[in-house]
Amino acid sequence: MRLCWLSLASAASISDLGTRTIWRSAAFILSRFWGLRWPLPLLSLAVLIFLAPIFEERLIMVFKPSNDTEIKFIKELQLLPDRIVGIVAPAMLEACLRKAIKVRLRDTNKVFNKLFSINGSLGTFGSLINMGAALAIFGSDAYSDLQQINQIRNLFAHETEAEDFNFQSINDKVNFLRLPNIYPAISSQEYADLFAAITDRLKPQGTIITLDEFWRLKVASASLSGDGKPTTPRARFLRTIAILTTFLDAMTVAKLVPILSEPRF
Repeated sequence: MRLCWLSLASAASISDLGTRTIWRSAAFILSRFWGLRWPLPLLSLAVLIFLAPIFEERLIMVFKPSNDTEIKFIKELQLLPDRIVGIVAPAMLEACLRKAIKVRLRDTNKVFNKLFSINGSLGTFGSLINMGAALAIFGSDAYSDLQQINQIRNLFAHETEAEDFNFQSINDKVNFLRLPNIYPAISSQEYADLFAAITDRLKPQGTIITLDEFWRLKVASASLSGDGKPTTPRARFLRTIAILTTFLDAMTVAKLVPILSEPRF
């Protein structure tokens, strides 16, 4: 089985953001590679120690809001009326999608300002969705949900009768969202228990949780509407946005740190 030691080391950094994890990863690398040509484990160890803080800094950005404003926004989102949530929450998702696209393009002659401006070719949520699909950032299920979310936002913005998520056209589109069924939600406590169980199981074997396992755990616990499984159309809508933003942020980080595997969704 092919082993990418640096991916494993990065996975260790997100499972335990501390010095002990770095040295545990180093010990794991040395134990696995010591039987090979002798320079390899020493070189791997040196690169790990040098690059771990960089990887750690970039990986942390996926798992916590980047600033106090974003933390405040997430808290306020739960108190806002449905119409505002239906317009504002997709804006956060649009920003995540824009970042995931930008890191895959080259800003030659500073064209980004024109390309991503309101009147630019990628100035709308719909155009960003199509571009993301063309770049294979996400698959058909995510593409479908992004389209539904964009249409829901437009209904809230332009239909005067669309006051809440019980509006028939909006409710139908929420029920059509696919990702909440593919990635069932779990509570934060279930997430903590499951993560602890996995790491405890792997410790005796000297193995580290894979990035794919970690992304799926993170997505399972992602929520913008409180803890646990969505039980209302509004909660299902926000759960879908939480899944997409988590995956899109992961795709952005994976592009910034090329040796990390990109999650597929």
